[in-house]
Amino acid sequence: MKDSFGEKWVAVSRQDIKPDEVYYFDNALQMNGFNSKELNRTFDVIYFVSNISKTPLEGGNMGGMPAHSGKLNAEKSGSVTLEKADNEITLSELFSGKTVYAGKEIEIRGIVVKVNEGIMDRNWIHIQDGTGTPEGFDLTVTTQDLPAENDEVTFKGVVSIDKDFGSGYFYDVILENAVLVKRAERDKAL
Repeated sequence: MKDSFGEKWVAVSRQDIKPDEVYYFDNALQMNGFNSKELNRTFDVIYFVSNISKTPLEGGNMGGMPAHSGKLNAEKSGSVTLEKADNEITLSELFSGKTVYAGKEIEIRGIVVKVNEGIMDRNWIHIQDGTGTPEGFDLTVTTQDLPAENDEVTFKGVVSIDKDFGSGYFYDVILENAVLVKRAERDKAL
């Protein structure tokens, strides 16, 4: 990609891209020193992009610099409330007892509040359940599954703590390589 700041490497899901055409994107994830096994090459800096379009994206970066660099600061959704069963883990319990759950496989239920598709060969899903503190109310889940925003989901995966992907993408708690166990569509007007 070329912009007014020079050339940059951008990775998108496999598709036909034509030279000299203008593309717009948002949700760029900057990775430094990324090694591509498929291309047998290490990139000093590369941007993983989840949405790319030939027309401007609302709220996008207009094809220039990354939309953000470093960990996305999620906002707490006031519309998310879930009645939890006695045997279910809440996000509040997960974040407050993260060392207890570290390295263990858990099942957790929440509402999808954000989806970043196809970054680093996985989807990055943010879920909330209405519990938690300002520091721990939004759980990032990496998965091959692709639910939609506002879906009520249950994921099963391994809890990692203090996970550093570089470029400021540090997660106190993250659920990795998760499998979507259950999905229910909710009213999209929430």
